[in-house]
Amino acid sequence: MRSKILLLLIAAATLWSTPAAADDPGKARVTIHLESSQSIPEDVRDGLFDKLKVAIRCDGKKISEDEFKVGKPRKKPEIRGLSASKLPPGSCTVLAGIDDNKARVALKIKSGKTATGKVVIKLGWARVAVDQLLDGDKAFLVWTDKKDRAKALPLTTEPLLVTLRDYSYVLEHDGERLDPVELSRLKGDTTIKPYGSIAFSNGVLIDGAQITVDGEVVEADGNTLTLPLGKHTVEVAAVARRPVSKDVTLKAGKPYRWSTRLSKAKPGKITFEVDGPDTWTLSIDTVETDAAEEAVLDTGPHVISISADGYDTLTETLTVEEREKRTASFTLTPTAIALTLSPLPEGAKLRIAPTGGSAEDIDVSGDSITKKLAPGQYAIHVEAEDFVSFDQKVTLNIGEGSRSLEVDMPSMVVRVTWTGLPSGASLYLEEPGTEPRQLRVSPEGIAKAKVYAGDVAWRAEKQGYITMADVLELQPGDPEQTIEVELPVDLALRNRIRTIVMAGAAGGTGVTGIILMAASGGSYAQATQHHDLYLSSSDPDEIVQAKTDRDAAVVRGEGQQVAGVILTGVGVGVAAATVVLMLLDKKQQPKQIGAIVVPTEGGVAFGLSGRW
Repeated sequence: MRSKILLLLIAAATLWSTPAAADDPGKARVTIHLESSQSIPEDVRDGLFDKLKVAIRCDGKKISEDEFKVGKPRKKPEIRGLSASKLPPGSCTVLAGIDDNKARVALKIKSGKTATGKVVIKLGWARVAVDQLLDGDKAFLVWTDKKDRAKALPLTTEPLLVTLRDYSYVLEHDGERLDPVELSRLKGDTTIKPYGSIAFSNGVLIDGAQITVDGEVVEADGNTLTLPLGKHTVEVAAVARRPVSKDVTLKAGKPYRWSTRLSKAKPGKITFEVDGPDTWTLSIDTVETDAAEEAVLDTGPHVISISADGYDTLTETLTVEEREKRTASFTLTPTAIALTLSPLPEGAKLRIAPTGGSAEDIDVSGDSITKKLAPGQYAIHVEAEDFVSFDQKVTLNIGEGSRSLEVDMPSMVVRVTWTGLPSGASLYLEEPGTEPRQLRVSPEGIAKAKVYAGDVAWRAEKQGYITMADVLELQPGDPEQTIEVELPVDLALRNRIRTIVMAGAAGGTGVTGIILMAASGGSYAQATQHHDLYLSSSDPDEIVQAKTDRDAAVVRGEGQQVAGVILTGVGVGVAAATVVLMLLDKKQQPKQIGAIVVPTEGGVAFGLSGRW
């Protein structure tokens, strides 16, 4: 009983599942890849995909094209997406192709599921066109596949995008193939010239025969010579034979039959002369020959080789006519000489001017350059920014082979360092042909500059010191210069310091305030009105100007200090200022504290001096 119920349930489930599967189709998503041995330009890629054809069969039944669509490229330019949203469950095959290049993938479609796959189409490609229209309306590019089935694509003068496989290709016109033309493995942009052919009878092209077409030597394939269609002048020659020359017109699909043979001819006599070296070696058909004697040569082409030390070997084809007697003249070219110039500064520009010839400007990269030059005399000119130009005449001799030339280009820039300047000093520099410039002086009293060679004037100055000036005579290529500067104290200013009194001796009502605050190891000076502030770090007699702004200035130092202000507008001899000394640390007592009064052009300078 239980087994009967189970069978009924299985049967019911089967009846219900069958229509559900039909109403619940599967889906497919396929990517199509193009693979090529050469890169595919964007316009070619788009053109190839325009030719893409896709077919799907499921369980032997062709699926309508309405069921799937080709999407835009994804991930890589050579990929197109293919999707089908409604496919019956079962085994399906996706076939994709471009021209004769096809590939397929098998899919297993399940109800409500999406099957994925990839089709890889391997191909070659070319843009092909004929360079001239044939004697009719159409030309075809014909190939035969592996099953010996011929296929053809029409060609015009406009490029046609063709996908290629490793077959043999020929041109065809009016049903006739233009043999023997095989265009295999075409790549890129290819222009095809329609060809005709000359068929030589047996015995015409004897051993060593030379074929000349329109003045150029060509080679035949066996007894067949392939040439573009149209008119040509063709000559066949061979040693000890009379040459045969013909004007030939080649037509499409109709080989020209050449049966005229070469008859024997009497030799000629040739005398050789060479312009150039006094001594030279002559070889005829690879056999060394006495150049001083007249050579008896069979008619036809001969390979002449002439060599000499210091000259390029000359190899030419000499054609001897029957019974001719003449002098063959040749000119040997001297072998070029490798001229190497070094060292060259960065950014150098080179000009080489041969005597009686045109100058050549040469790009320079790196610190040397090698140029091959014919023997002769040259003017060499090298220039570079901030360097002395180099000019030299060079004579290159025949047979020299190579030459190295040392380029001496001293730098026009010399590094100069000034040391020993007092803090706050100013240094001015005047180079030839330039405006004076002020150099930065470090707190350590050092100034540096790159200076152009020549007579360079400099001047160091600071208030309270005697100005020092000098002229540097710098030569191009000079090493770095170091100048020690010692500015002497202005004695006239020291003599103007007349009175030294104790701080408490200053009386009267103060019209300004100076606060000199002492701390361990140093001092601070602060000015609170419009003034100039002065400071000396070693000698009370030396008063030098320190930096200040409009409202205030703070100066720090160690050891003995002098600080002061100028009260502009106050007449000389008026002691109206009150100087107040305040100590931050009462235990720190000043030593040798004194007031200083210095006459100035605008008034008087009041200050304090002392050691803390």
